Amino acid sequence: MTRQRLCLPQVTLCCVDTRSPAEAVHALRQSMRQIDFGRVLYLGPARARTMGLDLSDIELVAIEGITSIEAYSRFMLHGLGPYIDTSHVLVVQWDGFVTHPERWQDRFLDYDYIGPPWHYKHQAAAVGNGGFSLRSRQLIDALALLPYDGSEPEDRVICVHWREQLEREHGIRIAPVALAAEFGIEYGPWRPAFGFHGLHNFAHEMTAQDLQDWLLSVDDAMVLTKHGRQLIKALMSSGQSALALALVRRRSRRLGWTRDQLQLYLRVRAQQLKAALPRRH
Repeated sequence: MTRQRLCLPQVTLCCVDTRSPAEAVHALRQSMRQIDFGRVLYLGPARARTMGLDLSDIELVAIEGITSIEAYSRFMLHGLGPYIDTSHVLVVQWDGFVTHPERWQDRFLDYDYIGPPWHYKHQAAAVGNGGFSLRSRQLIDALALLPYDGSEPEDRVICVHWREQLEREHGIRIAPVALAAEFGIEYGPWRPAFGFHGLHNFAHEMTAQDLQDWLLSVDDAMVLTKHGRQLIKALMSSGQSALALALVRRRSRRLGWTRDQLQLYLRVRAQQLKAALPRRH
C-alpha cells in the first residue's frame, strides 16, 4: 500500500551550504521523499546550477560563500529572515535530514524552536541541535534584533545564551526535551525519530548499499574528521564491519597509519574474526 504523502504547506524546507552542494541537495532530496513542503529552498553557490544536480522542485538562491561556523551562525541568526515567507522553516544540513516522515507531529509547530536534544553524561539534557531543527518566523524575526559576537555556534546562542531573553521579551517557546527527542536524534542510544543530525547516524538510517554509494561520491575531506571516526564506530556497533574496514583503510591512505587508525583497524578486524568463529551450541 502506498503511504500517503505528508503535506506541510506552512513549512519551508531549507539548507544553507555553499561548500558541499551535492551533499546538501542529497539531504534536501531525502527530506522530500514523502513530504510536500510549502517551499524547498537551497541557499548555496551559483555553481550548483552547473553541477548536474537534480534541482527539480528545489529553489536555488545563490548566496555569498560561507566558509566557517561563525559565518554560518551569523547568517542563520541575522541573514535567514528575508528568504523565508512561511510560518516555519525546517533547517537541514548535509549530515542531517528527515528519515521517518510518519513520525511527524503537528504539535511540533506549537513551538518556535525544536531540535534533537543535547546529551550530558549519556542523558538528554537540553534542546537542542540546530543542524536539524524547526524554527518559527517569530523566532527568526526576534533573532535579527539581538547582537552576535561570533563566539558560539548559533544553536547554543539561541538555546543557551539568548534563551531567557527570547522567552521573556519575545514570547519564544523552545520545545521540551521529551518532545524534541521524538522530533530528532543526534547522540544517545539509537532510536527512530522524525529526523536526525550527525554523520555517525548514517550507519543507522541508510542501507549498506546507499551508504556505500554515498561514501564513493564524496570527497575524502568529508570522512577524515572526528565525525568520520564516529561513523566507523557506529558501523561497528550496527554490525557493518566490512564497510567500517573500508572506511578505516580509506582514511589511512590520507592520514597514515597513526596509532588511532591502527587501533580502529584492529578493533574492526577483531570484530570480523569473532563473527567468523563457529558458535558453540
